[in-house]
Amino acid sequence: MKVAFHTFGCKLNQVETEAIAEMFAAEGFQISDEREADIFFVNTCAVTHRAEAKSRRLLRRLGREHPGKVIAAGCLAQLKPQKVDGFADIKLILGTKERMQVVEILREYNHQKIYVSSNPVGEFFHSGGNRFHSRSFIKIQDGCDRHCSYCIVPELRGPSVSLPLSLVLQQVKKALEHIPREIVLTGVDIGSFRDCDGAILADLLVELVKLPELVRLRLSSVEPPGFTSDLVEICAASEKICPHFHLPLQSGSNKILRKMNRGYTAEEYLELASSLADKIDGIRIGADVIVGFPGETESDFKRTIDLIEKSPITHLHIFPFSPRPGTGFSEQDDTVHPVVKSERARCLKTLIAERNRRFHQNSLGKVKTVFFEENGSKGGFTDNYIRVFLPGEALTGFHPIRLKSLHPDRNGVIGEIIK
Repeated sequence: MKVAFHTFGCKLNQVETEAIAEMFAAEGFQISDEREADIFFVNTCAVTHRAEAKSRRLLRRLGREHPGKVIAAGCLAQLKPQKVDGFADIKLILGTKERMQVVEILREYNHQKIYVSSNPVGEFFHSGGNRFHSRSFIKIQDGCDRHCSYCIVPELRGPSVSLPLSLVLQQVKKALEHIPREIVLTGVDIGSFRDCDGAILADLLVELVKLPELVRLRLSSVEPPGFTSDLVEICAASEKICPHFHLPLQSGSNKILRKMNRGYTAEEYLELASSLADKIDGIRIGADVIVGFPGETESDFKRTIDLIEKSPITHLHIFPFSPRPGTGFSEQDDTVHPVVKSERARCLKTLIAERNRRFHQNSLGKVKTVFFEENGSKGGFTDNYIRVFLPGEALTGFHPIRLKSLHPDRNGVIGEIIK
């Protein structure tokens, strides 16, 4: 049988879909596109209203076109299983925990439709990659204990749980057996990593950078409270750890940060970002910002603009606020007009586009090791996440490249091979 996959939402969702695809392949299923599939696995998202709407639309369409062949899994299935059941002729509805058991559930299929635990707990799996892929995502943590006032993730994924340090090392070593790879540590909140023996993220990094076969280690998003001073020093001391960090900001207004229950002030965020930039040459820092949070005034938004301008942030993910069920915010609390949200988002996009352009411009002339996962014409990435294109080249792996010029059409630069 052939299985097609669709994924919405975060990078972790994508990693989990890839792991599920490997489970299907190990059981003899073929991975295919939608045109030839017998089963359609949709890993949904419900973290934002927009992601939920996209998930709903696809489930409805696939259910109409392929009745009895669609598996709805993940966050939307966890949040609203009965509503998903009403979309169309869905075969299975699997929560965030149960989706990792999908092959077993199909093997023992007894016409039960909904498998959703009321108390989801993160599931781990071997995520070391295989000999055919050069980037390997290692899921080290799942769930969240921070309980930001607007965020539904703790309800969808449960409390924070971590893979034992020894098992992380085992997966990384396995991933490095065949070819040099970029290892990416991922999870919902990897800054809260703490295994059963008390090892934290800083301890894990100390052990990982000792591995002689490790070329490049990248961290996924780390919440500011989890980016400790020890972690800053470890990242600054190792050339193996990529100088590219994502530090969710959400707002530059202390009033809004308190309403969000973020656990830090604007001043503390700026101090952390500045400390990283002072200690790590060529660093690139990204952030998330929510615009139009309930009660956000023009003055509050101006504080966000001011903080970004003072900071080393060079790229942003911008999200207009949307109330999520179970968070304490309802549609009635969504008091900032959609037009105002759009204007604030546009303002941030304009600001960050110029900062991003300057960052790329300042990189020109430098020689960087670029990692190409597919081929040069499609682009590869430097350690600080500059996308580099080599038109006409079919390179894979790590190569020294001189950064020559800004790409005229795409967000990145054109490079040339150093021979």
